[in-house]
Amino acid sequence: MITNEYVFGCKYYPCNNRKVLTYLKNKYKGQSGLYLKKQQQFVVAPKGGKIIMTALLASHYKHLLIVSDQVPDIENDQESIWICLIIAGKVLSIGSSIPSSNKSIDADDIECSGDFFMEPDSISDFLPHIIHYIKSLEISNFKTVIDIRDPQKLAQLGVSNDDLTSNLSMSKLLNDINQWKSSSKNKYTSHLIKQEKSKFVKFVLPITFLAVSYYVYTLYVKYENERLAEIERQKLLVLKKEQEAKEQIRQYNLFIEHLNKDIAYYNLSTLIESLPKFVYLSAGWYLSSVVLKKPNFKTYSLLYNREDYSGLDYGIKLSEALGAINRTQSPDNSQILLDILVQNKVESYNLTKEMFENVTERQIHLNDLITQIQISKLSFSISPTKQKEQNRYYKEALLFNVTGNSKLDLLKLRQILSSKYFVMFDGIKIEFNPNEISVINSFTFQGVIYV
Repeated sequence: MITNEYVFGCKYYPCNNRKVLTYLKNKYKGQSGLYLKKQQQFVVAPKGGKIIMTALLASHYKHLLIVSDQVPDIENDQESIWICLIIAGKVLSIGSSIPSSNKSIDADDIECSGDFFMEPDSISDFLPHIIHYIKSLEISNFKTVIDIRDPQKLAQLGVSNDDLTSNLSMSKLLNDINQWKSSSKNKYTSHLIKQEKSKFVKFVLPITFLAVSYYVYTLYVKYENERLAEIERQKLLVLKKEQEAKEQIRQYNLFIEHLNKDIAYYNLSTLIESLPKFVYLSAGWYLSSVVLKKPNFKTYSLLYNREDYSGLDYGIKLSEALGAINRTQSPDNSQILLDILVQNKVESYNLTKEMFENVTERQIHLNDLITQIQISKLSFSISPTKQKEQNRYYKEALLFNVTGNSKLDLLKLRQILSSKYFVMFDGIKIEFNPNEISVINSFTFQGVIYV
């Protein structure tokens, strides 16, 4: 229980030099208070001879928020809630303000101090702003004490346990206070504030008062400018985080969109359905191999070899007949490489984020993929990729290579991949038998598996 040997509802003023201290002592002469040299703050207390609770707490807790309805307000007979706010070892000075939790850029700041009482009806509108400000500071060890005994009041605070940082029990706090007070009583007890005396007060005081007033004013202006700059910085920081979050969502949606275009089964099916349409022999030029690979799935690379009886002019005519968008020939004109557009691509599967994020399902599919490949007798290998691609939705990307020696092997591979939407197409090369037109001699498939 908090006894009456403590005083609450004190006013804290920034005081970082002797002139400001003299000015504040003269202003509050006859009242009770205390000068905290380490914190460079001047405290005015509503009652003398008592331990200033917030000063005692600030000497032991670097970051602390207390909200309690168990503290008596000696200046107000009405029911009140006491709020204590300590940041970086200092009680928040009177006249301070914090950014509003309202996300609107032109929202007004909220006036606040570190030791004050508030009516219960107002606390639910005020407390969320403090919680929002504490979160924006990103301080991991910010202690929080919520000591509201009335369940109805507790429900009206406007915050939940999830909103709070490192919760601290009131019993633990009281136990710490009882241990500290004997050694700190004289150090943090409020006493009568006396006016600073001077031999030349009759002549010097008016001038000194003006000078100190001007100096305090310049300090205030500097403090206000720094405060406004910090508020603006906090607003920009919040805006930056919102933009980063939106960009992460956009990048992930783009990632899923690319995956839908890269699914191995559909790219492989497109190639297989195109095989009968290729020109395998034309005027002494025969098709040696076909390549389809990243990053461009829109074109096939067809390699033609020349028979001894043919010439380059026939190869050029073949290129024009196929509508090649690019032609490359070997130095001895014995080979030409033609890039032609992929036609009639097979419709892709609608892979969703929810499907891709199902890690358990991906692992089941991976195990089934390995089993089916082994049963099919196809040669394959699975190995880690060299690229360090970071993505929170999968642990690792694996290289998946398969080789075969016939069209039947190619059809087996397509059947195995038909239900494996997490296997992506990276490339394939098909080589044809030079002695048997259109007969597949071998193929090498390259894919990527997300696990």
